[in-house]
Amino acid sequence: MASGRRRLVGVVGALVAVLAVLDPVTPTPSSATAVPAPRILLVGDSLTHGSVGDQTWRQRMWRHLADHGRAPDLVGPRDDLWDVATGEGGSHDYVDPTFDPDHAARWGQSLSFPVHEVSDLVEDHDPDVVVELLGTNDLLFLGATVEQVLGAVAELVAEARAVRPDVDVVLGLVPPTWMERAPAVNAGIVQLAEHLDDPVARVVVADTATGYARDTHTWDGLHPNARGEVLLAAGVVDALHELGLGPAWPRPLVDPPLGPRLPAPTTASAGDRSLRVSWSASPGADAHRWWVRDVTAGSAPVLLGSLPSAGTRVLGGLVNGHVYETWVQPSRRLEVAADDVRRPVRVRPLPPLPGRPGRPTGRSPRRDRVVASAPAATGATSYALKVASARTCRTTGLRWRTAQRGLPRPSAVHRTPARRLHVRFVASNLAGPGAAGPSTCVRVR
Repeated sequence: MASGRRRLVGVVGALVAVLAVLDPVTPTPSSATAVPAPRILLVGDSLTHGSVGDQTWRQRMWRHLADHGRAPDLVGPRDDLWDVATGEGGSHDYVDPTFDPDHAARWGQSLSFPVHEVSDLVEDHDPDVVVELLGTNDLLFLGATVEQVLGAVAELVAEARAVRPDVDVVLGLVPPTWMERAPAVNAGIVQLAEHLDDPVARVVVADTATGYARDTHTWDGLHPNARGEVLLAAGVVDALHELGLGPAWPRPLVDPPLGPRLPAPTTASAGDRSLRVSWSASPGADAHRWWVRDVTAGSAPVLLGSLPSAGTRVLGGLVNGHVYETWVQPSRRLEVAADDVRRPVRVRPLPPLPGRPGRPTGRSPRRDRVVASAPAATGATSYALKVASARTCRTTGLRWRTAQRGLPRPSAVHRTPARRLHVRFVASNLAGPGAAGPSTCVRVR
């Protein structure tokens, strides 16, 4: 019986060994080799570089792919934005900096005069995909012909392939189609991609031009606003989808809020019937609007005017005791920041604290009564009577208490069983109580 069981175990073991050879166990996700993130090199001009306070289409493209499980590794020698005000790069004032900001775009770059040779970029950063969005400056400022632009695009593809023969290339269409020769260039890019496309090294087109409108998608007639960023990102994402990198961009395109998306840092303080507001510039904004609202009265917001980039302003004529909201709304050209960008600050204007009442006079017309009065205090709206009972008129060790509040004048009648009563008044207004006035000792009958 035992020998039969041993023979059965031996047969089963041999069968398992054979099955393992014929049908090996599939590695678990933890043991399988992870697929590396695709390395994408973005080569472009100001439309790709972006300026201070932009979200950029680069960020929107990266976020779309990351949200769908394939965050790319963007590569390149830069990670910054351009500062239009200073005419320099190096800013990192992104609306949303939580993405991979590396790129090879530069404000003012062209196909004719590249800042970096594409062959050097590919050699230094070893991308899987090169995304090119150039040609606007060649047509707008350099007077390049259609043939010159297309020849430069073909040369860019050849330079990339010379370093890495299997690199894929995405050719972006020139977005501002209202420029002369731009439609002809875009038609030529489509034909060029069809001619250069190869199963080993793909060349596809990103439709970054269809629908790109000067009044709708730019903030200055050229550079993309938030809606333009979405359109450009969608065109590039669709091209990457054609290469098998992530899903296409959903349609219809969603219009995000326009205008600056970073608030203007604002502080405010209250004075007598006034408030003082100080602000710093919102990154990328070229103007600011000053608003105020009487919260207590429930009034509508009032636009007080346009402000420079940073500074301080004082607004008078307010109602003491009312709560006011004030905020600074940034804008860029004609695009005003949406309401969700504003950061209201609340203040309550108050008068100065009242002065001290004068020294009171006091008398005791009957056994348990004291009548006291004092000169009025400057700025007071009400008074409190303070008293301290004692056996003598010595002022040391007195325990003061508030006997009466809300007196319209510094005058009061007080009942007391004490032999001596020390009295003084404290003036108050909306700002609170002031300093107590001097005291007087009254002998009670």
